[in-house]
Amino acid sequence: MAQYSVLIVDDDVKLVMLLQTYFVKEGYITYTANDGLDALQVVWERKPDIMDAARPRRFGGLLENSEE
Repeated sequence: MAQYSVLIVDDDVKLVMLLQTYFVKEGYITYTANDGLDALQVVWERKPDIMDAARPRRFGGLLENSEE
């Protein structure tokens, strides 16, 4: 069975830790970031299979601005 990776993004450290605990127990490799810039770096370096961003509007705005 393939092991999938997930990137968890939120500025609430406790929420990130909670979600990370859940995903690890479910067998995922986890990466975390506390802001959009850190998340982009993880995406470029680790290429996670799944991303869980609790504030997609803020994160999405960052992605749109990063292409300029």
